[in-house]
Amino acid sequence: MDAVWDVGLGAVEWVQNWGGWLAPPMEAVSFLGSQALLLVLVTLVFWSLHAGIGARLFVFVAGAGVVAGLLKVALHGARPSWYHHSVRPLVTPATFGAPSAHAVTSLVLWGYAALRFRTRWVWAACAAIVLGVGLSRLYLGAHFPTDLLAGWLVGAGLLWAALRYETAVLEGWRRLGVPAQAGLALAVSVLPVLLAAGVQAVFHSGWSPPEDWTGSVPPGLNGTSLEYLAGVAGGLFGGAVGLSV
Repeated sequence: MDAVWDVGLGAVEWVQNWGGWLAPPMEAVSFLGSQALLLVLVTLVFWSLHAGIGARLFVFVAGAGVVAGLLKVALHGARPSWYHHSVRPLVTPATFGAPSAHAVTSLVLWGYAALRFRTRWVWAACAAIVLGVGLSRLYLGAHFPTDLLAGWLVGAGLLWAALRYETAVLEGWRRLGVPAQAGLALAVSVLPVLLAAGVQAVFHSGWSPPEDWTGSVPPGLNGTSLEYLAGVAGGLFGGAVGLSV
């Protein structure tokens, strides 16, 4: 993996050399692919445009965040600024790198919007946002290009599954009572956290950064990565139950 990261390191350094004045706009663009945006955007869509689309967006994007968090724990990928001291860490994430959760989130969120509205300008705007979010993560020193590619692949798979099975899943969900819906939502939220904890215990127990990582690596990555996953999974549970009620 080091050979791939070495190639990606050049791309990150090249983008960062575009100039420090880009930091504020890049941070703003990065926000368009964050889980934090979900709370604002879904609320607006739910109350102002279409409640059903708002509810689906929440479940799809929160679920995508859970998948991304689980993969981060499993892969234990480096961030560019951890791997090499030449990269400026303009953000300070405390989870492992691959895949990029911003890439996953942005593709699921804006890809779903593009496919729902089906107009040329919406498609162009959504594609620009997805690519812009990826570029911003390189500039901020948060990800290698391979993290973005992995995130987009995961997001594309999740988006396809969501569109392919949403009608059947919703019909089955609506046939359940609220207690059964809450129990199923709890299981879907808790199981990824338990799986991640098991993966850490079996494969990454006592993990420490490799010696060839010359950057500044934050302490306690195993714990903070698991906490991130638990937080997103908890949000998925709460949102799914609230929307069901």
